[in-house]
Parts: sequence; C-alpha cells; structure tokens
Amino acid sequence: MAALNFSGGKFRAFDAEGAPLVGGKVYLYYAGTSSPKSSYTDALNYVSNANPVVLDANGEADIFLEGSYKIVLKDSADVTQWTLDNIRMTDARDINTQTDDYTLVIADAYKFVEINKATAVNLTVPNNDTVAYPIGSEIIITQIGAGQVTLVAASGVTINPSGTLKISGQYGQARLYKRGTNEWVLSGNITA
Repeated sequence: MAALNFSGGKFRAFDAEGAPLVGGKVYLYYAGTSSPKSSYTDALNYVSNANPVVLDANGEADIFLEGSYKIVLKDSADVTQWTLDNIRMTDARDINTQTDDYTLVIADAYKFVEINKATAVNLTVPNNDTVAYPIGSEIIITQIGAGQVTLVAASGVTINPSGTLKISGQYGQARLYKRGTNEWVLSGNITA
C-alpha cells in the first residue's frame, strides 16, 4: 500500500517565532501507544526514515505515513512542541485474507479482514491485554466463502450487541469498532 505524505509535499515545522524548526525531531508511534512506528521517505514505502526524523535546515523532512499514528514534535533540545494522537493516514485499506479460524492482530486495525472458507469459521476478538488496539480502532470483516463467520469474544471481551455475532452470509460485511478497553461494537450484515 502506498503511504500518504501528511503535509502535502514536505513536512514543515516552525518555532514559536515562525522560524523553521531546524533540527526539530518528529517521533512516530503506533496510535495510542509509545511503541515506535515506521515512516517512509517516499510514497511506495521503499525507504524507512529514522525515528525520530530530524528536520533539516529548513525545518523540513520527507515523511510519508501509512495507517494510524501518534506524532510527537520536539525541538532540537527534545522539548515537546505538540503531540497528535490517533492520526489516520491511508488512501485505501489493506486486505488481510484468512482461510481458517483466525484471531485478530494489531496490524488488522483499519483494514478489511476477509474470511474465505467453505465451512463455518470463527474470528476471535482478543483481549486488550493480548492486543492493545487504540480505542476507536475499526476493522471491516467480510465473509467471502460460504462458511458462516462467527465472531468470538476472547475472555474478558464484550462484543455488542450480544447474541448477534454471525455474519449473515456469503459477501456479508460487518464493521467492528473498539469503544472501550475490552468493549467492541459490531454492526452491518449480522444475524443471531
């Protein structure tokens, strides 16, 4: 998937007086965490930036992002200038196709997860202790095969509305979003 440049050409930062933030540092993390996340020097994700990305003499850098981020801008002395969290930069969603029972992973956030199996299959939503999705994360699930997809809540997880955790049929689609630490909401083509 191609990454998007989040400032339309080059990332630019300025100090409080409006001068370029020379030597400023852009730290990039997975949204809602302090775990470093890669950014790229080009839209095809061929070359990863260092993390932090150090701004040049013009207060600029080529920064292309893919997915959701927390972005922290610091000056050259490591004084935080601002923090933005849950910034989503993507031009299209990736597709993760599975052919058997599957437990969602952190990389599935903001993606399509397709289940393609001829017989019934379970899709497990993990506990926050195992996979810590940021609140507000969204996953679109599509039943490609004839096998009905049943969403299974791992221990401690609640999926609402309870009792309606099956996708209604082949090519049915459901939206799953995280609204609390271990609370998810399921909507779309679902049935009891």
